[in-house]
Amino acid sequence: MNANRLYILILFLVFSVAPAQCWKSVSVGYTHALAIAANGTLWAWGGNNHGQLGIGTNVNQTTPIQVGTDADWKTVSAGSGPFAFTLAQKNDGTLWAWGNNRYGQLGDGTFVNKSIPVQVNTDTDWKSISAGYSHILATKNNGTLWSWGNSDYYALGNTSGYGDGLHRNIPAQVGTLSTWNLVSAADRYSLALQNNGTVYGWGYNSGNPVGATSSNYIMTPQARSYNSTGVKFMSAGGSHSYDVKSANSLLVTWGSNVYGQTGNTTCAGCVNYYVKDTDCGNNTSAIIKTNGSLWYTGVKLGYPSTSTVQLTNDFLQLGTASNWKSVSVGNQSAAAITTTGELWTWGWNFWGCLGNGNTTDSMTLVPISCPAALNTADFQVHPKCSIFPNPANEQIEITGVDNNQIVQLWATDLAGKKYALNQTSDHKLNIAALATGMYLLHVQFENRLEVLKFIKR
Repeated sequence: MNANRLYILILFLVFSVAPAQCWKSVSVGYTHALAIAANGTLWAWGGNNHGQLGIGTNVNQTTPIQVGTDADWKTVSAGSGPFAFTLAQKNDGTLWAWGNNRYGQLGDGTFVNKSIPVQVNTDTDWKSISAGYSHILATKNNGTLWSWGNSDYYALGNTSGYGDGLHRNIPAQVGTLSTWNLVSAADRYSLALQNNGTVYGWGYNSGNPVGATSSNYIMTPQARSYNSTGVKFMSAGGSHSYDVKSANSLLVTWGSNVYGQTGNTTCAGCVNYYVKDTDCGNNTSAIIKTNGSLWYTGVKLGYPSTSTVQLTNDFLQLGTASNWKSVSVGNQSAAAITTTGELWTWGWNFWGCLGNGNTTDSMTLVPISCPAALNTADFQVHPKCSIFPNPANEQIEITGVDNNQIVQLWATDLAGKKYALNQTSDHKLNIAALATGMYLLHVQFENRLEVLKFIKR
């Protein structure tokens, strides 16, 4: 067996048992979830009764399965309601959708379900996208705001109201402003952020997730009634929503707290939370604090369906890790990704929406393996860097490092066990504590992961 084939075989063996580090982003919906891998491919799992996985069938999947063969996916958003569908954007700015199309939420001019991706018109300038309960919000590069799908409860923001039957199956512009930045669609209401940091909302406002002073039905975009400016990003949930401030990353919560989904953040003397990412689900929300730790509040995800609903009433930490990057919360399940590309899920798993190969619920974090097709896709089989000396006794040096910054590095043995390495100086690592044998050094750059083989004498 030649050296290159042996090297690829070693990679396959290690990454079939080691924590999966191939994921870039994730979105969890009502019964399904999708994730984009580091190589730009798109993967889906969970319920598929409406074709929401985009694989050409209606068969549920308990492990990630690739959506088509394209490797140029940029962002993905899973619909949050039982009329399950998916919205995704490619690097070229085009927009694609699939799944349930009862309300025209696929934006393809029909009301027919699709089990494979179909393009939303021919535009190539889509910017921010969000799939809600049964409607969609999006902005374009020119700052305009668009909506389509279910028009009930004025969720589209263009005066269409409850019961008028005027559901939109193609994108329609909301107003005439060109100052919109981000969007977040939820359960029959909508939020949008302007370039100046002001949050606007409209639609069904039961519990006041919009943060308005008017009635339960808001026809067109209206700024939050107070504390609406200086926002960096926001997230809309079932009947609650979150803002994160630009100046200090302070979390501000809105709406119903019947299930504890806004946490203990509004009482006198409450602890402030400073976050770098957040997502609001149906009756549960999660945050990643600025220190990288993962927390959630509301309905406890993964509790046995035969048990009484359990509530947290305040944020509880999941695990002890401090390297979380992003989080997504669906109806009764959630997922999070670390800074090194590991994907973990937890919660309800009836449809296989945890992606771990079974349908058993889990209240604790479950690791999701890289699909077999990704075992070598994200690794440099012919790396730019090398190790010297090799074999080595006490110290190795990474040579050939380019201008890209090393984000993190670690070693694994051939059984997949992970070892932290002490860096004595730039690109020099102390390996004296390692047992004799063969190891793989994982060097995570900002734009790639290289895996280098070395032998410890």
